[in-house]
Amino acid sequence: MRTLAFNVDFDIFIAEKEDNAFASVANGRKILVVDVGFVSRINRVAGTEWGAIQIIAHEVGHHIAGFGDDRHRSELNADYWSGQACQRLGSAKDAAQKAILAVGTDADTPSHPNKRRRADVIGQGWEDAKLGKIDYSFCDSCR
Repeated sequence: MRTLAFNVDFDIFIAEKEDNAFASVANGRKILVVDVGFVSRINRVAGTEWGAIQIIAHEVGHHIAGFGDDRHRSELNADYWSGQACQRLGSAKDAAQKAILAVGTDADTPSHPNKRRRADVIGQGWEDAKLGKIDYSFCDSCR
């Protein structure tokens, strides 16, 4: 949160056997759930420790950008913020994109855009952070 200069208050839960990481709002509380085995596997598959960081930054990005009705837009917004975070934390651009390229889908699904589109948006967030700028069009609720 300090890296992105946003004050988003949320609770983090470590899970087992979820095979996922996700952000949500439950009973008015913002939560982030991370299966440590899942993010460890992503690191192995992607071949970089930045995989787990990118995934967690993506989930934090949901809380920064907000949860809109358009699921694809919501995912891309969170991807943009993960690119911002990874660059500010010292990741190379390709390292920030490796996780989604390793495990994302080739085609759009009802809930998520395809991995190429998502990697492009992560890259855009990374490039913007390198230039010291933020594109607030990737945010439904942070202004």
